[in-house]
Amino acid sequence: MNFSFLVFTFLATIYSTTGMEIPTELMEEERLAFFLCDSDRMVGLTWKEVKQCEERFAAVLSAQNIPTPSEEDFEAADLNGDGTLEFEEWKQWGEEQGEEGEET
Repeated sequence: MNFSFLVFTFLATIYSTTGMEIPTELMEEERLAFFLCDSDRMVGLTWKEVKQCEERFAAVLSAQNIPTPSEEDFEAADLNGDGTLEFEEWKQWGEEQGEEGEET
């Protein structure tokens, strides 16, 4: 599996999760992206780690028109507000975004 693709998938989906049921393949890729972007080997990702991934792959992200999450996006997905985005928080946040979209 291509490392760059995994990081792009992570960055794009944290920014634009639609709330649709997340396909198994994407879930596996997201788990791997969380692992690969995790530089401190603590559970979850900090904003600093996400930002480092963005910076590392900025040229490719830009060339592919893949939006990157803002710190505000990160904080919204960090449901318990502890500064660390865990995979389960990301997943729950994505599902909640979809539910809100379906209500409008």
